[in-house]
Amino acid sequence: MADERRLTILNKLQKSMTVKELAELLNCPVSQLYYHVNLLEKHKLIQVVATQIVSGIIEKQYQVTARVFRIRNPLLLGDSMTAEESSTLLAGLLDETKSELLYSFRSFPPTTEPQPSLHPFLARKEVMLTEEQLHHFHTRLDELVKDCDRFSEQNMGKEAQRFGLTIVFYQDVDTSGLPT
Repeated sequence: MADERRLTILNKLQKSMTVKELAELLNCPVSQLYYHVNLLEKHKLIQVVATQIVSGIIEKQYQVTARVFRIRNPLLLGDSMTAEESSTLLAGLLDETKSELLYSFRSFPPTTEPQPSLHPFLARKEVMLTEEQLHHFHTRLDELVKDCDRFSEQNMGKEAQRFGLTIVFYQDVDTSGLPT
């Protein structure tokens, strides 16, 4: 998954499509996608959901095997991923969030109401926490993410709007001497 092209493919294959349709959507040659699609299928991140014969050739439709892929923190911090792979994965996540958030800001009608708008919502905070507060806060964040999963499951097949949620919580360190 730690490849920008594969992350994009996973995102686009939320709806089933062929490699040819995917190539058109991504504006790239079909031949560039087969390696990535085969690798994602091999690792069971996508699967064939339909086939049809077109001009004597079997055409496969692919779709992701899960709506959400969770990457555990130890995977990002451990030796199983190189620094470059971790950086690619993080960049892909944040770039996608940035793109979706900018679109949402441009699409959402401005409001003159004194109440804050329901969406989009953006905040950046620095907070000082004791060890006890950290555990309490982290537990609440985890519950919020689990709520999102529960709501998505409950609303499958129902008429509901899609929203994105990206949470980044980390211990702030002095990065002035670190490479960018």
